[in-house]
Amino acid sequence: IILNSKLTKLFSIKAIQIASGEQQCGKLNETLFKNGELITELGEHPWIGHMQTAAGTLRLSCVAILIDDRHAIVPAHCNSIEPILVVFGYIGNNASDVYCHGECAPGIQKVAIEKISIHPDYEVGNFNNDLAIIQLKEKVVFTDHIQPICMPSAEDPTNQKTKTDQIVAGLEKGSPLKDHRESRQIKMPVEEISSKECHKLHPRFPEELICGATSLAPLSGSALLETRGNPGKFHLVGIVTAGFFSPEKKKEINGFENIGKHLDWILKNTSR
Repeated sequence: IILNSKLTKLFSIKAIQIASGEQQCGKLNETLFKNGELITELGEHPWIGHMQTAAGTLRLSCVAILIDDRHAIVPAHCNSIEPILVVFGYIGNNASDVYCHGECAPGIQKVAIEKISIHPDYEVGNFNNDLAIIQLKEKVVFTDHIQPICMPSAEDPTNQKTKTDQIVAGLEKGSPLKDHRESRQIKMPVEEISSKECHKLHPRFPEELICGATSLAPLSGSALLETRGNPGKFHLVGIVTAGFFSPEKKKEINGFENIGKHLDWILKNTSR
């Protein structure tokens, strides 16, 4: 019975990963991955979506990570600002204009949000279980610049194996003097820190979160990724849900919700 349960979960996860037809997940360009650049190139991380809210005018609020052609993962706290759509396939140094001034992906897709499912154990103001699933009103059309991320392995749902080649990919968090519309799409290495140490650095930091330090502050929803397999693919490990600057380490300390721990709930809420 246990074996059958594991096989069912594995097949279900593969159904998410192969989101539509023969579409593959976790596109990895080894050259771009190892080029050491902060700013990403067009199509380098094609699962990154810009979640927007209508606060008078369209505004970028959080990062949404595409997992199949109808669903994306975001922090639950992003629902508080009434998001209305997600933009996929956009990249630029100024995210305020999704119609693009500068480098733009051909075929940018703006997709309205049909509903948002909040994790049942999430509580406002609490950093634990800060996870939600966006269901889009229409299917995303996959292109070279819009593709899903691979989910964590069903054999390693809590990501206990040795981690290698981890990065954060998403959008740069704006400063207090600027709004998030001016965020840049970035990637950067992560210095792994124990969650207990992060809790000591900041008492509100839950030990249940994955902890890591980066040179810049990523916007909520940005993805913690690792490479696996041969040929390699990117797999989603976590999403940014909390963060603070550590004067002691002189770096941004990020808390990532562990996606592997929520696979059952994600599968339940993305089944067709």
